[in-house]
Amino acid sequence: MLMSEIKEDWIQQWKSFVLPALASGGVDPKGKKQVKFDPLPSSETDYSSDESETSMTQEISEKTKRLCIVEKRKRAVDAPIGDSPPMETPPNRAAARGGITSRMTRARTKGALTPILAKRRSAIKTPLSKLTKNRKTTPPSGKLTPASRALSRLRHRDSIMRELKECNAEELQRFCKDEGIPYVGKIDAIFDLAEHRATMQFPSFVPAPK
Repeated sequence: MLMSEIKEDWIQQWKSFVLPALASGGVDPKGKKQVKFDPLPSSETDYSSDESETSMTQEISEKTKRLCIVEKRKRAVDAPIGDSPPMETPPNRAAARGGITSRMTRARTKGALTPILAKRRSAIKTPLSKLTKNRKTTPPSGKLTPASRALSRLRHRDSIMRELKECNAEELQRFCKDEGIPYVGKIDAIFDLAEHRATMQFPSFVPAPK
């Protein structure tokens, strides 16, 4: 009695679900989803009327298991309720990857070479004699005593000698030629030119006899 009830129940379910799906070409009668049925080989589908009740129920259960949904059911558009706007779901976004930082680890800093700073070159200092080479010394103004006049002449003569020390032999020869002084040597030319220019600057001064 129990087996006959199970058989009738399975046959009723098979007629209600499987046969309409096969007759409609794999489309649900409601039109909401599409089903696909995987057929069995001919050796399994062809069964005789003499099969037992157990084999028939097993075949029906296997056919129902092979029914698979090909396309998902499409969701209907949400109808607005009252004055509220339709709800919009935010798009799926991939997780942001961590940015690559320029921070170096300790392992990298050990192998990195420290840059060698270039040495600073000090500015070349121009000698004071070159700066005052072309500067003409003027005699002090006002009334001078013989002692102060002799001191001024001596300072003027020393400044001329410091300037002439920076000149080479060719320049000294040219100076001697321009001022009418015979050129004997570099050292003698320096003294002669300094004495001559000091005399030209202080013409009324007569040097003391040696």
